[in-house]
Parts: sequence; C-alpha cells; structure tokens
Amino acid sequence: MPTDTNVLDITAFRLLSESNPFLLQFLEFSPDATLILNSQRIILFANSQAQEMFGFKEEQLVGSALNLLIPERFHEVHEQHERQYLKNPVRRPMGRERHLEFIARRRDNSEFPIDISLSPLKTAESTWIAAAIRDVTRQKQAERQIQQYAGELKRSNEELASFAHVAAHDLGAPLRRVGMVSQMIQDDYAGELDENAKKLFDMLIRSVNQMEDLIRELLAHSKVGAQNLNLQPVDVNGLLDQILLEFSDTIEEHGIGIQRGELPTVSGDRVSLVRLFQNLINNAILYRSEQPLEISIDAVKRGAMLEFEVKDNGIGIDRKNHDVIFQIFRRLGNDGIPGTGIGLATCKKIVELHGGRIWVDSALQQGSTFRFTLPVEPSSGKSQPRGN
Repeated sequence: MPTDTNVLDITAFRLLSESNPFLLQFLEFSPDATLILNSQRIILFANSQAQEMFGFKEEQLVGSALNLLIPERFHEVHEQHERQYLKNPVRRPMGRERHLEFIARRRDNSEFPIDISLSPLKTAESTWIAAAIRDVTRQKQAERQIQQYAGELKRSNEELASFAHVAAHDLGAPLRRVGMVSQMIQDDYAGELDENAKKLFDMLIRSVNQMEDLIRELLAHSKVGAQNLNLQPVDVNGLLDQILLEFSDTIEEHGIGIQRGELPTVSGDRVSLVRLFQNLINNAILYRSEQPLEISIDAVKRGAMLEFEVKDNGIGIDRKNHDVIFQIFRRLGNDGIPGTGIGLATCKKIVELHGGRIWVDSALQQGSTFRFTLPVEPSSGKSQPRGN
C-alpha cells in the first residue's frame, strides 16, 4: 500500500496534469515509455507506451514501486544507482550509462534490455524523476551479431594470413628446385639443346621467376596488419631519400625525372610506409609510356589528415578500372609488363590500417595520380605542407 507521502505525490501529480493538460499530452504522446517517479521510487504516472511495454494496466503501475518492473536480482543495484542519481539529479540522456546493463521485467516475467533517459522534476516539497525508457533488444542483438561477425572476420583473417605464410614457404622450396634444375640442365647440356629447347627452358625459368615474385608479394601482403602497427613520427622526406636511393640505378637507366615538395612528418608505421611509397613509385616505373617518365610527389594538409599524391605521365588507367586496380590479383592485361597484381592491393591495405583512404585520378594516355591520406603527426615540429 502506498504511504501517505506517496499518496500525496500521486495526488499532486494528478492535480498538476489536470491544471496543465499540455504536460499530460506531452507525456502521453511521447515516443518512449515514460514513467514519473517520486524520491521513494514509487510510480506516479505511466503513459500508454509504458503500459504496453511492460504489460501492466495504469492502475497496476501507479502507486507501485519501481521494483515491480525490475528482476529481483537487480533490485539492490538499481536502488543504489537511483540513490546516487538523487544526490545530483541532472538530465542523463539515452546511452549515458553504457557501462551499466539495465534489464527490465514484463508482467509475464520475461526480461529484456532497456536504455533509460532520466530528467529531474523539481517540486516544492521534493524531486521527482521523469524516466524515458526504450527497449533495446534489437540493438543488443545487432551489437552481438556485429561482435560475432568481427570475431569471425578476425579469425578468418588470421587463418588467411597463416595459410598465405605456410603456402608461400611450402611452394617456395620446390619452385626454387625447379628453377635450379632447369638452369643446371640448360648449362650442362647447352651443346645438345636445339634453339626450340633453349626457348622452352628460358620460358620455364621466366615462369619460375614470376611465380617466386608472386609468392614473395603474397607473403608480404599477408604480413601487413598481421601485427599491431608500430606508430611513430615518420619523416617522409627522409623515408623518400632512402627509397629513391634504392631506385637510383633504374632512375638513371631510364632517365626518370623526380620532383618532390617539402614533405611532412606523419604518424605511421615506418616499415609499412616504406612499402607503400615503394609500390607506388615502382608502379609508375612499370607503367611508363614511351616519353621520358616524370614522377612528382607532394602533400597537402587537410584537417587532421595529410593528403599525398604520387603523379606520373605514364600510360594511364581507364576510368572504369579505377576501383579494380586496388583488388588483389587484378591486373588489366597490359601485355609484356611484369607484375603480380598485389602491389596496389597492399597499398590500399596499408593506408586503411592507418585510418586513411587511397584513390586514383587517371585516364588512358594521360598519366596517373595516386592520392592517399595519412594522419598528421601532432607533436611534429617540422614544417607542414601547404594547406588550401
């Protein structure tokens, strides 16, 4: 039975709603189940949504303790939470208490997860609480499903990386033996092989070399992201000096021109970023046109990210293939141009692991500009690239 104080609170709320019909309409037509509670956790009002959600009639709810709607094992926890709230009764929107699991109980004793928004209502004698309640069963199911999918994806990626690593090693050894035996036959029986046989052995050795390149690239691709990124300040100018030194013989042989702006320091994994720039420069070299190759590298600051561009005047890429080229093993059928179809897929993987994105602007016979974003290194004292 409600105490005299609770009866007075119930009566006071009814008088308030009668004198202010707009308030009653507002509470009644709220999209959420809404309860008004006094400081003793007694229900003073329950709108039709609350009655439908919990399966009780209005007369069964009004005057009852809130524990009616809470499983018994949670009574003490809820009472402690509400006492703590009354010490500092401020508005708490939905989702504020994500670290707490709120469970409610229907009249048939079935349980379901809820989210609650609390708002204090000051009266002359006390403080009431307006509680907007939302059934989050579907949300919780979706969260569990996402967690399940994430776990399955993580296991799948780990298994794929493990498979690629094992397969690369298991395939590499016999492949090297095939190449070695083929070369030995070609050397030892050179005088006995006719021109057609020599061509066949040359073709076999080239195929072995291509397969070794493919295995090596596949293994490198599987390792990207297999371990946590070692994020640190990376001076892209210094990194690029190292990479261009490695390409120096090729650059000199083909008369390649390199232009570069003053590049910034980024927050990234140095090993991965070296591979990113190596792949993009190598891609420009592989797909050069008959005119002397020119490569330019620059960066622009855009908010918390840096947008890099690696631009060339090569053979270009048909616009319909701009997305295809970032898929693993997808090559565009450029006859006579070596490659594995893994390099740009690895670039995409590296950039996305750093929280950025990569895309290309290109057209056939008009060169290509690969753009990608990386996070700014906030503690860097080096000059930043120009903004726009």
